[in-house]
Amino acid sequence: SREPFKILFAGIDGSGKSTCLDFLISQLAKEYRVLKIGPSGPFMFCNGIKKKLCDNFLYSAAGGGRRFYGNPYLRGVFITLRFLCNFVMAQYLRFRVGADVIMYESDTLLHPCVYITYYAPWFKRVSIRSRFSIIHHLFGPKRNFVIFYLDADPVTAMERIKGRDTAVQRHENIHDLGILKRELDCVVEVALTKGVEIVRINTNGRSWESVREEIAAILKGRFSVLCQATKT
Repeated sequence: SREPFKILFAGIDGSGKSTCLDFLISQLAKEYRVLKIGPSGPFMFCNGIKKKLCDNFLYSAAGGGRRFYGNPYLRGVFITLRFLCNFVMAQYLRFRVGADVIMYESDTLLHPCVYITYYAPWFKRVSIRSRFSIIHHLFGPKRNFVIFYLDADPVTAMERIKGRDTAVQRHENIHDLGILKRELDCVVEVALTKGVEIVRINTNGRSWESVREEIAAILKGRFSVLCQATKT
């Protein structure tokens, strides 16, 4: 079977993952079949047409968890189920729909290593290196992929979050975002020593246009080569 090229985004909330992902989809979908895996469920983009493939009921359940459960551990269970649902869905749909490119709003490697300790603090007893090795073995992409780490400081991230027309999440405060960023930076360093392809892009004090141009320039050289194989 064809191996799609995978583009994953990492970064704390407010770093610009959704903004950059949506821009890249709008560009790539002109030529490739793009499968988007994100909070609203899986979508296929091709030739200017956007098609929702199925409903992601676990996102609705997780939303209910926010409303009805004050216990952060129960919320963590919903988040974990949501991640697993996304992962299984992506593996299934890549064969069913024959996508050239799979784009994840949040990556399946770095984020699980970080956020699992936020919702289940006792996981901090497991070293970052061991935690990474387990997640990498189970859920990490194996080939034809790149992870863009959108690096934003917590103050800048909070300013962007406050500008959204969405409810603020439990971890979306400067203190918790700082903890998550430090943990993410540590995981990134471990991942780099293991040969994982991570491109770090500083988004502080920059326009989204300049960030998107940098990402597009990075992809331009390798993307046509990697994706051309899926079109032959």
